[in-house]
Parts: sequence; C-alpha cells; structure tokens
Amino acid sequence: MGIGDKPKFDIYIILIYLALIMIGWLTIYSAAQVPLYNGILDMDQLYGKQILWIGLAFLIISFILAMDVKFFERFGSIIYIISLLSLLGLFVFGKELNGAKSWYSLGSMTLQPSEFAKAATALAVSKLSGINISLKNTKDLLLVGLIIALPALFIIPQPDPGSALVYGGIFLCVA
Repeated sequence: MGIGDKPKFDIYIILIYLALIMIGWLTIYSAAQVPLYNGILDMDQLYGKQILWIGLAFLIISFILAMDVKFFERFGSIIYIISLLSLLGLFVFGKELNGAKSWYSLGSMTLQPSEFAKAATALAVSKLSGINISLKNTKDLLLVGLIIALPALFIIPQPDPGSALVYGGIFLCVA
C-alpha cells in the first residue's frame, strides 16, 4: 500500500465479526439473573463489563487495522519473544483463578497472556514465509514445530490445556 492509498477492508468479515460479538453479548445478557435491573451498562453485572470490553476491543482492532503491515513484518519476532516472556512470568507473578495460574492481576481486572501468545505465534510463523522456508525440509518443519510448541509447553503446566490445544491446530494448519 502506497502513501495516500486507502486501506482495503473485507466488509463481510467485519460484519460476521460484529454479528458474532452481538450474539455472544446477547447470550451473556439473557443468561444474567439480575434482581435489580439498572440497564445494559450496569458495570456490576457481567453483561455491562462485557460491553465495555467489546468497546475496548473495537478500538484496539481499529488501531491494528490502521497500522502498516510492515510493522508486523519488522517486529513479529520481538512480539513473539515478548509473548514467551509473558508466559514465563506467570510462574512467578501469575494469579491463580479456577485452579490455573494463567492470569496477571491488574487491579480489578485480569489479563491472560496465552491469548496474545496465540496471535504472536501465528505472526512468528508467518514471518518465516519471507525467508524461503520449505516445510518439505525436515529441518525447517522442526523449526516451525518448535516455534509453535514453545508457547504450548509454557502453557501446559499452568495448567491450561484448552489454550495449549490451540497450538496443535496451528501446527496442523501449517503442516
């Protein structure tokens, strides 16, 4: 994309994304058992907090879509390494919730770095496509496998097998 070119967005994907978000939020809203209804933006209720997160996610996605692709090409490896470090940091600084030490506590909210690590891993694998890697070559396939397996190996002992299982899917998509 050159200077002055408008970014091209797939409107159908965006509409599907928005429909899925709305279905998810309506599911949370309809499942809430609220003795005193204060509106959909009631931050004491899960559906109110969820609408806040939906708005924040929309801002983040808009920011990411506006960024130049070259940023991700250039910093993909660094983003991947930071995600690995954030997963390792859980063993020291993580907060245990529901038997899994997979969260960072940030005041009244929590952050699960394994969710960001999934995107960072996909970014790291995609970066390899620019360096003439062939998955028919066993050495290259092992390198890709290692990049995918490292975060999963850090996630399994937390224990968070559901998040670790996603990496198997990433490997199957690549191989």
